[in-house]
Amino acid sequence: MMKQIFINLVVADVNKSMDFYTQLGFTNNPQFSDEQGKCMVWSEHIFVMLLSPDKFKTFTEKPLADTKKTDCSTIFTFCSWFGSCERNC
Repeated sequence: MMKQIFINLVVADVNKSMDFYTQLGFTNNPQFSDEQGKCMVWSEHIFVMLLSPDKFKTFTEKPLADTKKTDCSTIFTFCSWFGSCERNC
């Protein structure tokens, strides 16, 4: 059975976020992208969905967290290119 991981992130600026992830080595899958969301491919089985707040709200009835006041998630990854992440943040 094939397993896939989709990480859905709310972002303030979809295109700026796509540029950031592209610099980290992700590629965009235009088949699952539009103006309000971009599907960024990390590997054959791992994807990051960069979603505008309006697009994300179509997946849930719960209010979005105010990330200036609260934590909403923590995601950790281990990879050989971590130094690249630090340089681009």
